[in-house]
Amino acid sequence: MNYFFILGRNADISVAEIFSVLQSLSVQPHDVVVSRDALVLNTASELPLSQLQARLGGTIKTGVVLEDTLALQKIGSSEQMLSEIFLRLLSNHNGRLTLGLSAYTLSQETKKVIGGALTSKTLKSLGLKIKRLLRDQEYSVRFVAAEREPFLSSVQVSKNGLLEDKGKELVFFVDGSRVRIGVTHITQEFEEYSFRDWQRPHRGMDIGILPPKLAQIMLNLTRLSPQDAPTLLDPFCGFGSILQEALLMGYSNVFGSDLKEENVQMARNNISWLMSKKGLSYNIKNISVCDATQLGTLYKKASINAIITEPFLGPVVTRDFKGSLKKISDDLSTLYLRFFSESKSILVPQGVVSCVFPAWQVRHRRIRLGRKKHDYLFLPILEKIEQLGFKNVTLLPEYEPLVSRATPRKTLLYSRPEQHVARELIVFQKTS
Repeated sequence: MNYFFILGRNADISVAEIFSVLQSLSVQPHDVVVSRDALVLNTASELPLSQLQARLGGTIKTGVVLEDTLALQKIGSSEQMLSEIFLRLLSNHNGRLTLGLSAYTLSQETKKVIGGALTSKTLKSLGLKIKRLLRDQEYSVRFVAAEREPFLSSVQVSKNGLLEDKGKELVFFVDGSRVRIGVTHITQEFEEYSFRDWQRPHRGMDIGILPPKLAQIMLNLTRLSPQDAPTLLDPFCGFGSILQEALLMGYSNVFGSDLKEENVQMARNNISWLMSKKGLSYNIKNISVCDATQLGTLYKKASINAIITEPFLGPVVTRDFKGSLKKISDDLSTLYLRFFSESKSILVPQGVVSCVFPAWQVRHRRIRLGRKKHDYLFLPILEKIEQLGFKNVTLLPEYEPLVSRATPRKTLLYSRPEQHVARELIVFQKTS
């Protein structure tokens, strides 16, 4: 089967997450093609797309690549072929049908390829041709057009009924002189993410809440599967974002702790609220007060399969920040090293830690990431963590060549343009 995944803003993280999840499902992909827009791959067995999309925090749309292909120069006059594909995909031809068109590139030169071949204007013209052709065949068709970009957003796809039995989004993938055709099966559930992020009882906007999508990604980067019933722990649980996403994924042995008693109570309230809304059950006593540098006082040796957490990232840093980043870095390095030293004793052999490190944008240290230069100051403790008995396994050999913007530390950055502190995602495995 040939599948596509439309990647999120942090495309490299999306690729890493997809491969990690596929590995957890014992799926070996082949014929992989990736760009900043999309990932296309083949698998020997059928993938459960709905379950995958619900689990993937970094993927916007998921679908199937069809056998049908087009020559790039002929796509503007392909309305007959595309109308036949569109009708073939629908389960009900009665009543009004809805068609959407999107285009992405499988080349790294996104703007050059798409801009010269499939603009939003080109797609609109093609969509209207298909609509007129089907109208002549006595079909009633509504065409949903993209405005600025050559693709529809997940919101547009969902809100316009393009995932239903009378609506489809056809997706074009420009691959050199060839255009592959796909059909979207499911999109990211934007309303569901908003619900469990913004509607929960406690948020705490002043401390930078971990987004549910990122919590999913961190869980998935462990390459574990809920079916294996591993024991998970978030020792800096805060308001419970990682705990809630783990429980929604189907993990059953989920524990959390935090140094602050008020955080523990708010995490318990948030999880109780979510479990009630979803009709699930959870023992909130599994969330406890505990110092992350003294985990051995609460958890038994070799009892945890994976630690997934975002520790304290330091004080808020803005453009006008006047403090000492070196002092912040030194203080956090001490905290993180004590945390990793304590984590080693409670992890099982080969246990993993999926963790966020702070990465500060600074002027005095230039680090090239792909084709774009960034200034980042990282916590200088990776070698010391390795000496404690861990190794950095963030990138798997299967997808490492596809990741163009990994840091020189072979880690991944999750950031927004306006942020002065990025999140560095690192996965460690216990080695001794």
